[in-house]
Amino acid sequence: MRVLCNNCGLKCHIKEWKERLDDLLAKKQNNLLDDEVICLSQSIDDLISDCINCNTSNLYSSNRRNTGERDSILYYYGEQHLIVNLYNYIEEGIRSKENIYISVEKNLYKRLENYLIINRIPTEKFKFMCLKDIKSMIENNDKSIKLREEKSRWIVQPSLQKHFLYAESTLNKHTKDLDLDILYVYDAYEHIHRNAKSELSSKLLGKCQYSLKRESHELWV
Repeated sequence: MRVLCNNCGLKCHIKEWKERLDDLLAKKQNNLLDDEVICLSQSIDDLISDCINCNTSNLYSSNRRNTGERDSILYYYGEQHLIVNLYNYIEEGIRSKENIYISVEKNLYKRLENYLIINRIPTEKFKFMCLKDIKSMIENNDKSIKLREEKSRWIVQPSLQKHFLYAESTLNKHTKDLDLDILYVYDAYEHIHRNAKSELSSKLLGKCQYSLKRESHELWV
């Protein structure tokens, strides 16, 4: 945590609300549409935004703005917070008749898949894709993906800096002419607790943040 943040309670509040969300989801039998679950997730969104955009940090811009790019970033704190947000992002895409592709760690994908099934999202509505296969699949016009024919959403989890930078450069190069929205999901813990300074930090600066609109449950990017 930054020295200037020693007297700030955001870190404790985020951790506390993350634990409340974990407990609430268990109580609500993993119902991602529950109003209390959504409201609590929104509150965590706000706390994370307050922290990473705080003027005591020189890593981030002090405001959220749309840069005109098609890609955006979701900062999450804890797996349950991530899943609540991804469910809404995926569900909104399905309602818009968009293809959904997911490139995250396999264990996380399995857990996300279980949550989606529990919440009545058919498995044929989304597809897992390995990051290392993206380039060849796009170049070879793989028939298992429909990026060239239809509007799509792609969720990418850059677990490591080199993976993020590779994914971004690869996707930008090979998808610039495609009707594709990309959501990068990144663990806010690294920045909230460790103040990790890296090339990745600067890459995230210009990206528009993803969240749920308070009360309306609509999405903004």
